[in-house]
Amino acid sequence: MLKEEDRYIDNNRIIHFQIYGNPGINEFPCHTPICKINPNVIVEVEKGNKRAIEIASIFKNIAKIVEVDDVGIDPWKDTYPKRNSLAHMSEIFMDIFGIESDDYIPYVLLDHEEIQIAFRFIRQFSKPSLIFSPICGGFYSKDKLAFMKMLRFDLWEQIFVDLSKRYDILYIAKSENFIPIKHTIPIVDLKIRELVSLLSVSGKFLGVESGLAHLAIASGAFCHVVVPSFGYITCDGGINGMLFDNFAYTKRFWKYESTRVVYHLFECYKGILNYL
Repeated sequence: MLKEEDRYIDNNRIIHFQIYGNPGINEFPCHTPICKINPNVIVEVEKGNKRAIEIASIFKNIAKIVEVDDVGIDPWKDTYPKRNSLAHMSEIFMDIFGIESDDYIPYVLLDHEEIQIAFRFIRQFSKPSLIFSPICGGFYSKDKLAFMKMLRFDLWEQIFVDLSKRYDILYIAKSENFIPIKHTIPIVDLKIRELVSLLSVSGKFLGVESGLAHLAIASGAFCHVVVPSFGYITCDGGINGMLFDNFAYTKRFWKYESTRVVYHLFECYKGILNYL
């Protein structure tokens, strides 16, 4: 464990967290607001772990990314406060690391070249592009929570009959176990920063609450997110699960820019056509 005197640089506490195993995007974008306030963020990545390294690319240009042989034990484990189950994940991470800020919006800092590549890609389509993601983490492993968070594919197809007349709907997916959806253009196996660049250039996202939705917000895109009608995304009755409040960027979060996310309940999914 780090000694107390080794935990600070220029009066800023050294903050580090770890990415290992087989991680999804999950809540990692919710860590990024910390980097706006504290320049001493270190992301430790399991050496040689391609998936972990890919997830860590979210933090390129905003934190120091270090590959380590052994991720070891989190030195802040004993300092974690009891989590407030109703707090947003970004608020929870700020609290954990002792950061005082009211800017909780995630961000990714793209390179100029990354944006230019996305511009060239988008230009091949004749209509404005809408980035679409109907799948959330855990779907391919048949996680029950994932299915609870997802709108049926046939319902998406219903609104795409009209929406596809106005947009080229770019369906972000994996080639493995690919599930076709009518009226969309599949874009498969993008790397995370390619995806964020595409979101940034397109400026519009439609999908379910997921790590990818958080990346969409981080990209600066305007987002339409479809969520379960029961108001929160949970298991165990909301006691040990993830509440909707843990991930929703409601109006109170948008203090420094105009609101860029609209949440639509499942039963109101057709109302999306009034917004896009």
